[in-house]
Amino acid sequence: MSGWVDSVPGSGVWWATRPLFVLAVWLILAALSLAVVRWERPTEAAPRESRDPGAMRIRIAALLAFVVFAAEIQWGLSLLLLTLTAAAVAVALRLVTSGREVTVNPQPS
Repeated sequence: MSGWVDSVPGSGVWWATRPLFVLAVWLILAALSLAVVRWERPTEAAPRESRDPGAMRIRIAALLAFVVFAAEIQWGLSLLLLTLTAAAVAVALRLVTSGREVTVNPQPS
């Protein structure tokens, strides 16, 4: 064991490295969010009725996304589970877009 990432959960080393581990994850996510923020801007406003996916579709999408991430926590990461997670998140995103085309804005603003 290297003692930092794969130390025994709950041990003194494990607890001592948690702040560094959380900080590393936070920095990676912050960098990724800055890189993809332009994709979250809509290219043009859609009519109001096409923007509202409905409460049931939102609940199903949230449940779908939660289940796959909970499965990763329960059983660990594997290629199959990561592939299922990517597919489930894509389906969840499609559910909440309510038939509206999802596009990537190639022009940074």
